Amino acid sequence: CTYVLVNTVIQYPNLLCTSEITSNLILRALSNVAQVGSGSLSSTIFNNVTTSVKVLLNSCQSMMAIGQTPSQIITGNIRTVNSLVDKTSDPANLCLTPQYNIEKFVSSSSTNLCSNLSSYSSNPVGLSIVQYVNNPKRHTSNASSLTFQNVQYPSTSTTT
Repeated sequence: CTYVLVNTVIQYPNLLCTSEITSNLILRALSNVAQVGSGSLSSTIFNNVTTSVKVLLNSCQSMMAIGQTPSQIITGNIRTVNSLVDKTSDPANLCLTPQYNIEKFVSSSSTNLCSNLSSYSSNPVGLSIVQYVNNPKRHTSNASSLTFQNVQYPSTSTTT
């Protein structure tokens, strides 16, 4: 099942974010793989799940508007936040924190990441953060496992 899921995600990225429901279901399935293999997940499977999550986030970014409120998908094992920004974006969209709304409401401590776009050109930049909550590779650490990705997109200006 994992093989089919991962290969479907990688081969058909244009179908992943056709709706919020679709992207949530796909991430939930990938999260379940991480949970089932918790502690015994092979490096190959973990890398395939990680690649699939990146493909999912990139696909969703391609459908976002610059400056749109960051989207997040949170499951029991994987938390993601995804944003498409540029130098004129609201600074609040440059800080990504994967949290449930209730965690935000009660000001629960969390892992977050803020990006400084001063070194980027004026082109859009996709920012993504992925947190593996259950430590699927069982690395000894007193910190959260976090992956950050930024993708600089070409200019979207058109001529008439």
